[in-house]
Amino acid sequence: MFVARLVCFVLLLLSLSCLSFSHTVTGTISNDTNMTLSLTKVLIDHGKVSLNPDDILSAYGETKFELSSPIWNDRIEFTWGYTPTIDWCGDVPSQISGTYKYTFGLNDCTGSNVMCPGSGNMTTIVESCSGSVGSSEPVFYILMYYDE
Repeated sequence: MFVARLVCFVLLLLSLSCLSFSHTVTGTISNDTNMTLSLTKVLIDHGKVSLNPDDILSAYGETKFELSSPIWNDRIEFTWGYTPTIDWCGDVPSQISGTYKYTFGLNDCTGSNVMCPGSGNMTTIVESCSGSVGSSEPVFYILMYYDE
């Protein structure tokens, strides 16, 4: 009886381990504007950080971040935010941000927008938000559009 329970327990552990995989994300944040940006938000809800984005992101520069999920809690949730070092939009809050989420094989990437009437808008677009097993390499592009 003891051996049968032990075998069932081992089989249960093996089946659960097949449902969970570890995941690593190496993301790029590309500042495609003529403004220097300062890191003003870093939120890590799930995952382990091995590389934080740079505190200062120069005009037309880029930085990287890297996180991983443990094998038994296969989730990553990471949000970053940058604010221009110059006041380009008056009284409008101008933090631009992005979020990467990974949950048990599903990726989700989102960016934000800052609308500045009379000046233009800043937006974040995302490419390559994929890689369901093993690793992902999303790229967040920060873009600026000026009103004419």
